[in-house]
Amino acid sequence: MIPLGAFCGIEYGIAETNDIGALAQVLGESFSRHEPPTVALGHSASQVENLVTAFGAKASDDGVSVIARSTATQQVIGALLVEDFASPPPVGLDRLTPVFAPVLTLLDQLEKSYRKTRSIKPGCYLHLFMIGVLDDWTGKGIAQEMVRMCLIHGAAKGFHTAFAEATGTTSRHLFSKLGFAEVAFLNYKTFEFEGQHPFASIKGHDGCAFMERAVVNAT
Repeated sequence: MIPLGAFCGIEYGIAETNDIGALAQVLGESFSRHEPPTVALGHSASQVENLVTAFGAKASDDGVSVIARSTATQQVIGALLVEDFASPPPVGLDRLTPVFAPVLTLLDQLEKSYRKTRSIKPGCYLHLFMIGVLDDWTGKGIAQEMVRMCLIHGAAKGFHTAFAEATGTTSRHLFSKLGFAEVAFLNYKTFEFEGQHPFASIKGHDGCAFMERAVVNAT
């Protein structure tokens, strides 16, 4: 981990190659328990870990993913998987596509619309792809601090825009609080994949919001 800062017994830093396993474990546990589309599709923690691991080399190369770990135990307790939106997709992602096809299709629809209105170049757009915190550490502002650190680090590297797909009310609130504005939205009830509505069972979350903010002067 490349250190970014430490607050209240928690260290934050940029994930390196040897951090990817722990990063994947945190996101696997968090998403399988709480992320609306993941829960609706019944994906296990190990399936999510496989998806994150596929992004491992890319995450290390892009150098913008953030982890949080306990200063006392050195356990990774929070993870934010981030990519340079202009960099190529990870090798091996194709084999995971059938399992995650509905949610990847939903995200792809939002991202295609975004690409049509932006000039996507390397080193310009941060894609905040997945964020999670272990249950025992929620409510301590860790997710917010990881995003804040990511924006500051991204600005230092020359990125000018960050965006995220907020799949639930909690993440929408988090990103709104940090200055992200909604630019597109897909409703879970009406989203269709191969003639089905895979997210119709989701309750308490109306859809996926595509949210964006400038990276410069992030606070």
